[in-house]
Amino acid sequence: MGLETRSFEVYGFKIEVHAGGRRVWPPSFKRFINVSVVRVFGTRSGVN
Repeated sequence: MGLETRSFEVYGFKIEVHAGGRRVWPPSFKRFINVSVVRVFGTRSGVN
């Protein structure tokens, strides 16, 4: 039996899920999340 890589999309970014359940988050998605958090909360930690 071969190991299959699956994927799903979040906000237009493709996230791969390997057979063991490990998710591979692209660097561009991480940047998108960090920028979004700063816009909403004003800080990286989410606490003012």
